[in-house]
Amino acid sequence: MMFRAPVSSRNRFCSSHAYLTNDNGATAILFSLMVMVLFLSIGLAVDGGRASSNRSNAQQALDAAVLAASNVFVDDAIRKEKFSSIFAKNFQEADATIVDLEFTFSKADGGHGVLKLNYNTSIMKIFGHNTVYDVLESRAKQHKFDMEVALVLDVSGSMRSGMGAGSRLDALKVSAKKLISTLDAAKMPNQNIKYSIVPFTMNVNVGTDNDSFVDNTASGLFTGTSWAGCVLERPAPYHNRDVYSAGGASSGGNWQAYIWPPEPDGGTTCINPSNGTNAGYKSVGVVGPSGVNDPWTKGPNNNCVRHSIKPLTTSASDISTEIDALEAHSNMGTILAPGIAWAHRVLSPGAPFSEGDAFSDSVRKIMIVITDGEQTTEGEFQPIGCNGESNTSTAYSFDPNSLQLDGISLATNGPTDMFSPYGYILDSQPFGPASSWAEVKQQLRTTSLDACTKFKDRSSSGDVELFTIAASSSAGPGTDVYGLLQACATSKNHFFYADGAQDLEDAFVAIAKEATKLSLTE
Repeated sequence: MMFRAPVSSRNRFCSSHAYLTNDNGATAILFSLMVMVLFLSIGLAVDGGRASSNRSNAQQALDAAVLAASNVFVDDAIRKEKFSSIFAKNFQEADATIVDLEFTFSKADGGHGVLKLNYNTSIMKIFGHNTVYDVLESRAKQHKFDMEVALVLDVSGSMRSGMGAGSRLDALKVSAKKLISTLDAAKMPNQNIKYSIVPFTMNVNVGTDNDSFVDNTASGLFTGTSWAGCVLERPAPYHNRDVYSAGGASSGGNWQAYIWPPEPDGGTTCINPSNGTNAGYKSVGVVGPSGVNDPWTKGPNNNCVRHSIKPLTTSASDISTEIDALEAHSNMGTILAPGIAWAHRVLSPGAPFSEGDAFSDSVRKIMIVITDGEQTTEGEFQPIGCNGESNTSTAYSFDPNSLQLDGISLATNGPTDMFSPYGYILDSQPFGPASSWAEVKQQLRTTSLDACTKFKDRSSSGDVELFTIAASSSAGPGTDVYGLLQACATSKNHFFYADGAQDLEDAFVAIAKEATKLSLTE
């Protein structure tokens, strides 16, 4: 007897087997699709990430090239060559192929770079995508803002020392004039640029035409001559401030005419001997032994720098002519603070000089300070023995208050120090106790640094930049003035050390480039 399985059982088995076969096929197809999607996602992530990294690097290379080639100081003849060379130097993407690279420039619109390239893929090649096409752009343009530039120029005797083919002052004049001509040539349409110079030694000359804010210009001590234009600095806290209103005690009031006081005549050591009294001089010079610009003239104007401030002007040629006329003569001492403080007043919109615009982000106010050596009143290096001398007639005395200066009075014997726009710093102690030259040097540093800070603080209400240049090895690394100039500058990039004529010219060129503020735009 044969056994046969029930049809219903077989059918159930067959039916169950059929279902099992269909489920496995669908699962395999679904799994394959999931693998493909996953692989595609990985490919997009990997190749997309590489493309993103490559794109970022390519954009940086393009930006660097556009910035370099868009500088207004680049010769048009080599502008595109500069763009290509800077781009090639910075573009190091092995997985990208440049399709096209273009650069255009105009003074009005700035520079425009366009980069077209293909990024090579790795995983996406499986899906038939060998490259990814992309287009990058970069634009750079000079900021269009008005500019005011004050050059604070050391014209002390040490500037006669050699630098290059001429003197330090010769090199300074060439470089300063190049700065002005460069800025003038780079001027944007409708842009206003003003220039000023503030020559200084130990003191500053405001110009004899500006006697409206200077008192004591008709002092009896000017008998035999006339006020030459130098001023004494106002007592603290106004000595470094630009605030001023005519006759206003709360704003510091007027400045006092510079008068080197009569010193004892009872010997041969005092710099500026009297006629035996405190009311006159043994001799009064009208013109210095080396010409009208020589500050070495006996009498009230002794050691007064003869080159006066030139207020802000839009005439680049006029200010260049004034720079050309600068001379360096023998003098006593160099102090930065008066030059910096007066440059601040020149750039400020308020009196006593009112040619400057208001502090704002639309006007860039630039101060450039240059000196070639340490600050000093020279008393430390040229002891004259005047402190052992006395008058032959009236007992010697000096009251700093008679010239509206701070400090203590002197009596009987003359001073040890040289006279400065603050008085006799070691003897009268206008800045406080000073019993050594080291303390005098520190007080000069503090005062000059304060003058820098007063100007830099104006950045809270406008665009303000302070550049400094140490112009010789006498102001080089290791010197006090080197550190002072670094501290005075707006930043480390605003300080320059120039040990030669070319270094000096390079410093002024760098300042000119920074002054234009070229930047990337949208």
